[in-house]
Amino acid sequence: MLLRSRTEQTQFLVVRLGHLITALLPPSSQLSSSHILSHMSSSLTFPASDPADVTAMVAHLKEILALPLQMGVPPTIVSTHHKPRKPKPNNTIAPSVLHPHVLAHHRVRLWSTPHSTSFHSSMLKLLPLENVIQLLDMMLVSIEIKTRKNYGFGLLRFHQYCDSRRVPEKLCKPASDHLLASFVVSWAGKVASTTVQNWFAWLHFWHNLHGAPWNGHTLVCLATSGLSKLVPSLSKRPHHPPVTLEHMHALFCFLDLSNMFDVSIFAVAATAFWSCCRLGELIVNSSISFNSSWCER
Repeated sequence: MLLRSRTEQTQFLVVRLGHLITALLPPSSQLSSSHILSHMSSSLTFPASDPADVTAMVAHLKEILALPLQMGVPPTIVSTHHKPRKPKPNNTIAPSVLHPHVLAHHRVRLWSTPHSTSFHSSMLKLLPLENVIQLLDMMLVSIEIKTRKNYGFGLLRFHQYCDSRRVPEKLCKPASDHLLASFVVSWAGKVASTTVQNWFAWLHFWHNLHGAPWNGHTLVCLATSGLSKLVPSLSKRPHHPPVTLEHMHALFCFLDLSNMFDVSIFAVAATAFWSCCRLGELIVNSSISFNSSWCER
């Protein structure tokens, strides 16, 4: 059964659970499935005040978050669900129920800490479940899927460092300033400073998504500044020679402008040349990832 939205998925789970409870009730019970579903729907619609209700709703929220994200997915894109591959030897972390083996772009929402549970509980005491799901989904939609994959890689590297230092899970995230700075120093002379800065942007987004305070301040800034002076020579590449008008003229003469494909090539090349932008900003990875709603008509 294909469910189109998170709302339908939530309703489906409620109905299935209601029927299951009805089947387990003794025949003498006067409760009907409609009474149970009505009670469950009301408990899921309004904020919970009872601790037991909050715990149940947090567990239900985790089930919803584990389902594929539908908000922000263009209808023209065919959704394909890939299974995570076996991690490479240098991409493994200590097994934990808080860090399931999922695709890289799912880590930012599915990798959690005890703080995540506390944050979700506090939200569910104030807001209905539907509003909490919409809020989390909207924050995820603000980041492109390709960027989310990179975010997942930064989380992996940070958790690997915490595992190697045996940092307790509750102290791993929210991360303290000295823990983040120590993570920076561990990569001194190994990677470029921009790489670590990207990892920190990803860690910062995870903290925002899970309601964790971000403590990367003074020590992190000092460590990052020192890291930029120890960049390995292998991470630096010589600059490519600039593209000139002579190159554009040679391309123009080589292409057949009666062919629409060649016209498209020159249009992209001219846009990249005069706009001083990268080709990755103008082209898509494949026809499947093309979204016509993003293009001007």
